[in-house]
Amino acid sequence: MKAKKVLKTALITIGSLVFLFLLVFLFWLGPTVKLIAQNIGSKALGTPLTIDTLSINPRKGTIQLSDFAIANPDLFGHSNAVSLTSLDIAIDVRSLFSETILVHRVEINSPHFVYEQGSASDNINEFILSIYEFIGFDPDAPLPPPDPKKIAKEKRKQEKKKAKEPKVVLIESLAINDVQIHLANTDDPQLDMKVGFEQLSLSMTNGAVRLDDFYVGNPGRLETSNLFTLDDVAIDLEPSSCLLYTSDAADDPTLV
Repeated sequence: MKAKKVLKTALITIGSLVFLFLLVFLFWLGPTVKLIAQNIGSKALGTPLTIDTLSINPRKGTIQLSDFAIANPDLFGHSNAVSLTSLDIAIDVRSLFSETILVHRVEINSPHFVYEQGSASDNINEFILSIYEFIGFDPDAPLPPPDPKKIAKEKRKQEKKKAKEPKVVLIESLAINDVQIHLANTDDPQLDMKVGFEQLSLSMTNGAVRLDDFYVGNPGRLETSNLFTLDDVAIDLEPSSCLLYTSDAADDPTLV
């Protein structure tokens, strides 16, 4: 009897701990990832990485993010190098274990990117140098001699990946809104240019692709605002031709 009671108590304790872990995993995954991303990302990039809210629900297969930003290094004039108003993804969790991964919805709002160049450097190069320093990598140091064991292990790993059947990704709805790419010059803002579009939408279920209000801006010193504009593009494809085949091998993605 005592052994049964001990076993019952142990099972209840283990069950309670598993349940508690699941609760923490489901309700605190988003804030935990947000905290890690902000802390490590800011240190690695050398500038603040901020996220207002991040919600991840593995049970429902949803990811929701708002007000993501990576600040520009202090050397440059623009406040942010990257900003994103919101990201909303919904995936059929059960499909992750099948041959076809079903993505119900991907919506990206106001992704803005700034590539800024000055007389001494540019912001992308500054980010790269900061990451090198964070991970302790010296790009000028001589490379170590190749390890035959590591090469053989990597080769076997790649062969296993290629042997796997590729999975099919089906996106029911994709919308990217208000995309802006800003090519900025710190020393002469009149040389700044912008490229962007109002919306890109895609549905693999009906084969519809839409692009609205694409433009390439002129430098600020010119009178005309845009070098090139395109009001809209509409393409209707055979839905089966829109399937995205992915492979675990990094060098073998194919779009058919």
